[in-house]
Amino acid sequence: MILTVDVGNSSVFIIGYENNKRVYENRQETIKVDVVSYYLHYFEMIKVTCESKSTIDGIVISCVVPLISEAIVSCIVEVFKIEPLVVSGKLIQSFENRLSNPTEIGADLLATTIAVLDRNLYPACVADIGTATKVTVINEEGAFMGGVIAPGIGISSIALNKSIPHLPPIELRVPKKVIGYDTVSAIQSGVMYGLIGSIEGICHSIEGELGVETRKILTGGYSNLIFEHMDSFEFMPYLLNEGLLIIYNRVVKEKL
Repeated sequence: MILTVDVGNSSVFIIGYENNKRVYENRQETIKVDVVSYYLHYFEMIKVTCESKSTIDGIVISCVVPLISEAIVSCIVEVFKIEPLVVSGKLIQSFENRLSNPTEIGADLLATTIAVLDRNLYPACVADIGTATKVTVINEEGAFMGGVIAPGIGISSIALNKSIPHLPPIELRVPKKVIGYDTVSAIQSGVMYGLIGSIEGICHSIEGELGVETRKILTGGYSNLIFEHMDSFEFMPYLLNEGLLIIYNRVVKEKL
């Protein structure tokens, strides 16, 4: 089994693959205090569960939380006795990257881009819905163009409540109607339909700049909240972990 570990600001998403098929998955909130004690216990639990199914042969990790990345890697080494492959912009340079500083590409965006290229899904707009909302662009030649980063729905709803304290906190879900008939549904509509509309609008503008129609892909931890309301988007919740697996196979198995 190969464990793919996606550490985001909101959640840690682990998928175990056996012969390129998903055989295990676990999603937990990203903890940023008492990091070592928490993740030692967490990875021990993962190890026991996974080894009841199969031998763990390798681990690949994407982490976009610098504050805890070293601690998480050290916990993985201590628990699994395996040195994980840590994905970064310096690791993979097998595609054209048009950022002004190509090494700035985040490990998460690198992994999703590799998955898109491997599956020939480009030109593409990839909307990754997490703590931040990120829309990245791969053009018709398979070049990573860059993209858009905006505050995520969690951040937006919390900021609204903190800035206007008399407004209530809300559950993150899409209301049945756009027009809100009370304060809670009005806020939910603004946050959720605002997210949907902004992603659709951004992708439309990107297609205008590229001059071509793109595949529109929805992924990320919060994407399950909105995918049913976005018919023009393809829902690919495992895209990042699939990219991590592809990277592992290339770097470790094929030595590319």
